[in-house]
Amino acid sequence: MKKRVKAASIFYICLAVLSLAVGITTYTIMTNRLGASLEELENSVPDLSLPDTSVINNEKVVESKPKPKKQEEAPTPAPVPKEPVKEKKVWYNMPLVGTVSADFSDSVLVFSPTMMDYRTHMGVDIAAAVGTPVKAVADGVVTNVYEDDMLGVTVEITHNDGKISRYCNLSPTLSSDCVKDAEISALTVIGAVGETAVSESAEASHLHLEILDDGIPLDPMTVINN
Repeated sequence: MKKRVKAASIFYICLAVLSLAVGITTYTIMTNRLGASLEELENSVPDLSLPDTSVINNEKVVESKPKPKKQEEAPTPAPVPKEPVKEKKVWYNMPLVGTVSADFSDSVLVFSPTMMDYRTHMGVDIAAAVGTPVKAVADGVVTNVYEDDMLGVTVEITHNDGKISRYCNLSPTLSSDCVKDAEISALTVIGAVGETAVSESAEASHLHLEILDDGIPLDPMTVINN
């Protein structure tokens, strides 16, 4: 009886050991298979990570920085219209007492008794005896004093309206008030009638007077007021 019990115990122990071995083996196999399945599962899941936004279509995207706001410039004030420059009114006087012996002619040729030809006459000749005082026709500044090859001793005065009066055929001796750059008042004596104009030496003694506006000769008698 005891032998049967002992034999049964050994049988059950062997059976338990065998079951334990089978369980361990089965666990190991299942664990390996589960690990492999998880790895396959991980490999089969699509990559859901966000794409690199710095590369699109194999081209690197340069991140644009916000442009600084342009500083608003103050509006340019509208230009103030300039008032039109009014021409200063200048009163022109006769430079001496006398009669006009040769008129102004800038287009029609007139005969010259001295040169024996026909030519223009860009001023007026006012007949007067040699030594007759010659006066400034208006206020101004003496801008030139010289001796012209044809018209003799010459004085130029620039007036406040921009016109220039030119006195020719003067005596070589001028007034002490008539020097270059000197301010001179109207009717101030600048010199005297002379005989220095070579181109008009055959004519009676006279003053040759010219008036120019921006370099253009004018008829002095249309400018002189009295």
